[in-house]
Amino acid sequence: HGAHRCVRRPLMLGGAPGLSGRWERLEPRPRAGRMLRQVLHAGLRTSFHALGRFVAGHAVFFASAPVLLSILLGASFSRYRVEGDVESLLAPKHSLAKIEGNLVESLFPVNRSKHALYSDLQTPGRYGRVIITARRGSVLDPVHLETILQVAHTADSHFISH
Repeated sequence: HGAHRCVRRPLMLGGAPGLSGRWERLEPRPRAGRMLRQVLHAGLRTSFHALGRFVAGHAVFFASAPVLLSILLGASFSRYRVEGDVESLLAPKHSLAKIEGNLVESLFPVNRSKHALYSDLQTPGRYGRVIITARRGSVLDPVHLETILQVAHTADSHFISH
């Protein structure tokens, strides 16, 4: 930077009157881009020099401020909790959908036993299972219901093993 380049080129003979065949030295023309770059460079150098002097003059503040800011922002993680219920993230607490959902859940509870261990659902002892099907009609027909109730009563009163 700062040094001028010299460009030498041969002049054409007979191109213009009074020109000789020797080499001529051409100086580069100053460009607007270079001047703009020089102005920007000087301005940035001055402003960063002033910023450096300001930071050096207030070193305690610039050393302690990031630490304090990190502590203040990190303190919010003490109230951080993982939300397991997706519905609470999507609907307001007192919305009509939430109220209706709670009403439906209280009237028609869902068996949430899939989240528990199978061994937790059974009390100690022996158990048997009976699968009832109907050859004709539905299992819920009154004729079949009487048989089902009779099997259930017999299972309660006697020991069933399989």
